[in-house]
Amino acid sequence: MKSFNIFYWIIAPLLLLSLRYFSNLLTISHNEYYGFAENKETEINLDKDVFITEIKVVSGQKIKKGDTILLAVNRDILSEQEETSILLSGIKLKNSYSDADIKSEILNLQKDKERVLSELQIKLKETENEIDFYKKLSGDMLKPDSDFHPKESYRDQLKTEINDIAKKYDGLIEHYTKLYHQPRESETEKALWDQKQKALKKQSTSFIVVAPYDGIVGSIHFREGMYAKAFSSLVSFGLTSPVMITAYLQEKFIVNIKQGDSVSVSSLFFHDKKVKGTVASIGQRIVEIPEKFRKIPEVKIYGIEVFISIPQNNPFYQKEITRVKPLNE
Repeated sequence: MKSFNIFYWIIAPLLLLSLRYFSNLLTISHNEYYGFAENKETEINLDKDVFITEIKVVSGQKIKKGDTILLAVNRDILSEQEETSILLSGIKLKNSYSDADIKSEILNLQKDKERVLSELQIKLKETENEIDFYKKLSGDMLKPDSDFHPKESYRDQLKTEINDIAKKYDGLIEHYTKLYHQPRESETEKALWDQKQKALKKQSTSFIVVAPYDGIVGSIHFREGMYAKAFSSLVSFGLTSPVMITAYLQEKFIVNIKQGDSVSVSSLFFHDKKVKGTVASIGQRIVEIPEKFRKIPEVKIYGIEVFISIPQNNPFYQKEITRVKPLNE
């Protein structure tokens, strides 16, 4: 009589059943797979380097199409406009005055500076002498903390005025000196600078960024007073509700789904939230299925991304986990 083999009759069937059980456990069924709701998001930028002057919204704020999001200014163009204007003024002034006229103006400015400063220096000296005389005359009669003379404030004003006037005259003299050494521009060169000035005036220096559609403000990437390079993302802006589901289908079930299929999309936790969707496209690469969509989170499995469009007026929240089931099987 043959002996009873426990491996063949008990252990082997149990192993096969266990393998099948775990295989089914790891498998994401093609009749039901999972994803999350996503919003249509736009990154708003400008094609110029700008300074952000004012931000009119905050993250999470709902706004209408055409509402102002932020204000910005292109200081580079503004500076270039001012520099071109000053240069043209210098060219016109240089061409309208002879070198002798400019040299005479410089000499007159130097004489005026010496005369005005000399008068102020005399007043300053007289005031200081008066203050010293008052202090000596008072002597011990004054308390240590009461030796202030009323004309001391006038003396300080005179010193400030002398410095300010000296700077003013020095600036004018420097301007005319540069003008004297500046070469005369021909009419052709002047015409070229005129054309450049006209072209710069046509370029906008101020920018108003508005909402492209009704939606909600996402991340604001800059603060007021910050410098933003051209094409940098200034603000993320999206629709108020998700319009797309990104779902994950295990790769071996890809043959059971195609573009244009109708599907039922429902919330994983709120079963009354349900809409009809359409498979918009199917990913062309194998990706790791996110942990939250795996039956055993610790075990990695791979699959294909499935993008499903849903009506704009839907009950889902951004990033809400959804269950997807085919409708046309």
